[in-house]
Amino acid sequence: MSRIRRLRTASISLRLHRITVKFIILALTLLLLSGSLMVPSSAQTTSSQVNISPYVTSAVSSVNQNQIMGYAQALSNFGTRVTGYKGNLEAAKYIESVLKADGLGVINQSFTAAVPIDEGSWASFGGNNYTVYALWPNGPVPGATPTYVSGPLVYVGNGTLSDMDGKQINGSIVLENFNSGSNWLYAADLGAKAIIFLAPTSTTQLQSLEKTISEPLYMPRLYAEGKAASALLAAANKGITVSVHDVMQWENVTSYNIIGVVNGTTDSWSPVPAIAPGGQDALGISTLLAAAKYFEQNRPYRTIWIVALSGFWEGEVGPFAFVQKNLYSPKNLAGITKIWMVEGLSLSSATPSMDALYFGWLNGLSLQMTTESKYLNYLQPEIQGFIQDAGLPLNLSDGLPTVDFPMYGAGFDWGTQPSFYMIPTEPVTQTGTLGFTLMT
Repeated sequence: MSRIRRLRTASISLRLHRITVKFIILALTLLLLSGSLMVPSSAQTTSSQVNISPYVTSAVSSVNQNQIMGYAQALSNFGTRVTGYKGNLEAAKYIESVLKADGLGVINQSFTAAVPIDEGSWASFGGNNYTVYALWPNGPVPGATPTYVSGPLVYVGNGTLSDMDGKQINGSIVLENFNSGSNWLYAADLGAKAIIFLAPTSTTQLQSLEKTISEPLYMPRLYAEGKAASALLAAANKGITVSVHDVMQWENVTSYNIIGVVNGTTDSWSPVPAIAPGGQDALGISTLLAAAKYFEQNRPYRTIWIVALSGFWEGEVGPFAFVQKNLYSPKNLAGITKIWMVEGLSLSSATPSMDALYFGWLNGLSLQMTTESKYLNYLQPEIQGFIQDAGLPLNLSDGLPTVDFPMYGAGFDWGTQPSFYMIPTEPVTQTGTLGFTLMT
């Protein structure tokens, strides 16, 4: 098992203590907002007029961390779930099978997306070929080599200018530690033919994001792990010439959004697309699968959809397809059916805290005026009420809020997130429909 795979799998257990809180809040939010308090709509009864304590108790007692862990492990075992790869389709089939087994109706909605596909990149020296993996393109430009490129292999550590001092970079293949931020740009500026990153023992989302840029810079960038990484490092110490072939191309592929329907009374990303098992990304849908089982056994008054979205990291093409096919459907526009609130769930290792967010980097600050009123005047007090009814503190022992509600005004408060982010409900919020995401 690769270091990234071990890292992603191990991270699942590290996040479980947060899942309990997150699942409770998710369940309670949907219980209230879906009208599952069994109050007829004609009664015009509000949540403040109903004792929700019994429903809180029921939702809390239903939490099964082993079940969530099982779902997450199964999804991680499919390998990379980046849109366009085999694991993405296998994960969709698995999610569909779980929802059907739990008695839900399933809607399978397809969409097409242009994604970068690594069709078998390699590095070769000393008569041996080693599998390496192409990194995500810079803007629209993949690092594909027409055949292969060759050059002396030079190890530059963390890729700082001092690390490269006295070394021949121009015309060489550069070997660099993955946890080196965006220092790879120095090697590109100095004329490197290609850059190979060595797999780390642990890393962060920010380190991954810094391995690609939005500008259309052509630079073959590859990722080596395990035996390939060890062999390349040994070769660099001997000054051996290596050849590399980056085989990444854009392809139009089909992916699926899976919707589980609970009638009233279904992606991962990595800067290395071919090895993105997404253990952490699997936690969100795993928690939703547990929620689906709960709601099928405790039917709400109004219909709930449990949605597994694909195509998130490809410019949110999957979430946009969901909006186009459902929020803009003739029935929804005519009011025959009405999707009036969408809640997202996003788990990551970015922060141990949880934020309730209604827009992110995809939309910038363009939605502030009308959405913030709904968000602060309605969602914030409702969710805080759920936290208290569940017997949870509003603040954690470290002083951070159990759920933070960022203010997006002049202070540009991004909550507890360490960097800019996207959330799956941004396309929903663009339509004026109430949407937010719970994010760690």
